[in-house]
Amino acid sequence: METFFVEWNKEIAKLRSEDEFHLSHVKRVRIGEKFRLVGPDHRPFLGVVENLKPLTLKRMNDEVLSTTELKVPIALAFPLLKNGNDALIVEKGTELGVRKFYPFVSEYSVIRLGETKEQEKKRERFSRIAREAARQSGRDYIPEIAPFCSLKDIAQLKCEMKILAYEGEAKSRSIFPSFSDVSSCLLLSGPEGGFSPQEVLYLKESFHFVGLGPTILRAETASLCLLMNVRSKILI
Repeated sequence: METFFVEWNKEIAKLRSEDEFHLSHVKRVRIGEKFRLVGPDHRPFLGVVENLKPLTLKRMNDEVLSTTELKVPIALAFPLLKNGNDALIVEKGTELGVRKFYPFVSEYSVIRLGETKEQEKKRERFSRIAREAARQSGRDYIPEIAPFCSLKDIAQLKCEMKILAYEGEAKSRSIFPSFSDVSSCLLLSGPEGGFSPQEVLYLKESFHFVGLGPTILRAETASLCLLMNVRSKILI
């Protein structure tokens, strides 16, 4: 069942203009079709098309549907990458359950932070990608895109569990911690050039280091591989 993020006016759902266009002119919905509607409080309800002109969706009842969110909220710190590969991390990371993204640059990053306007333009693009991926995958949250930052900013973030994928651990056995009593989790993987020795030293003060196997992974693959490993632990 398709999901749409809406505002509520009592029992009537207020759609964004692009979603209304999609339903009316692309999907060509009919009266009686049902959808999963998620409001600002992140609670999903069953909605039904009540009228076509104007398009009107109404909440069918007050029964809250089952959530699709992971029991442990995940934040993902990912490097800004060339060729739009960082957008892939946002899209697939959203589908896999990330609640908040922290785009960053570090010492060996190929991409450098541009002017503020350029940063905001790219951040807005990430937000659009996250919103559409959240709708497509039936999420109850649209992930937040944090302002672009440095690796030192990431190191100072407060979180109960902080895990870093590091190539220096690749040949050793990867031991992921237990998530049985964890209320929040921050994941971090590096850019194309990896982390500098100095970065590794100060990251070891607050992050649990893990390896992702013996093969060399692209930066975007490493981010998603780390996320998949943690997601599987949370779902157990």
